[in-house]
Amino acid sequence: SPLAIVWGIDGTGNVTEHFRKKRNEYKVFHVLGTLWNLPPLIVSVASYFLLILSLGRHVQQRQQSGISSRDPSTEAHQRAIKIIVSFLFLFLLYFLAFLIT
Repeated sequence: SPLAIVWGIDGTGNVTEHFRKKRNEYKVFHVLGTLWNLPPLIVSVASYFLLILSLGRHVQQRQQSGISSRDPSTEAHQRAIKIIVSFLFLFLLYFLAFLIT
């Protein structure tokens, strides 16, 4: 009700304190929401990192076995690494923007 805002949360009439408490509650919920999203972020970043390492090792093995770096398959692997790295970068930017808002 409108009177609840005017009289504050505890009936003292301190509206500033009422809004300060509400803002602090919002911050706590925001931090808890962010922590809830942290495990999927860690799993995603770890899997991207492992995939990039695996593709990198595979490309190195192919090049050491005498396959040219101009081979279409090797070029496809290198493009896949670039795409995954760019996706990981954009994903991290998205998460940082989510944290800021």
